Amino acid sequence: MKRKIHLALIILFGILSVNAQNTPNDAIINKIKADNTKINTLQGTMTRTKKLAMVKNEIVSNGIVLIQDNNLAIFYSKPVETFKINGDKIYVAALGKTHKVDASKNNEYKELKNILINAMHGDINAILATYNGSIEYSSDKNNHIFILTSNDQKLSKGYKKMTLKYSKNDCSINELTLVDAIDTNITYSVSDKKINQNIDKDEFIIE
Repeated sequence: MKRKIHLALIILFGILSVNAQNTPNDAIINKIKADNTKINTLQGTMTRTKKLAMVKNEIVSNGIVLIQDNNLAIFYSKPVETFKINGDKIYVAALGKTHKVDASKNNEYKELKNILINAMHGDINAILATYNGSIEYSSDKNNHIFILTSNDQKLSKGYKKMTLKYSKNDCSINELTLVDAIDTNITYSVSDKKINQNIDKDEFIIE
């Protein structure tokens, strides 16, 4: 009898341990948001790694990222490409072509804008507010890790999975991975970060 009770307790505490690891603590989410409110500007090295479904080779782009308020600018040098968010305006320049979008009138770009801006600002609850999915938490030596998974198993648009990694040192963004409905996997990695240094507002202008 005692042996059965002991075994039951082991199973119970094992379940509690798993739940504690997989269920994000509100205190952690709130701390990440609070610490990011102290970050007025962020600039750093950006590496984007794109994996297309059914294609083995990765497409890697390197550049710099600038973040201030609700503005985001990424300038890739290899290959040359520019991506900007300024309010609801989105600008993309690649392969000799430019593309401008009003995100308030385009749901696909609106979702991408909200994810990128809120992820960069550490506002996980703001992402969850418009995302029909579950969230799990884990950590490693350097990161708080959040995995968001869509509840829609037949998703035709949007993102079926997101992984966000925040520095345990200052809670700034380290990595964001997006997996869309057709299994395109894009990872944005930020390194060599400089926080609260002056950024020329002209960098975010979309004409």
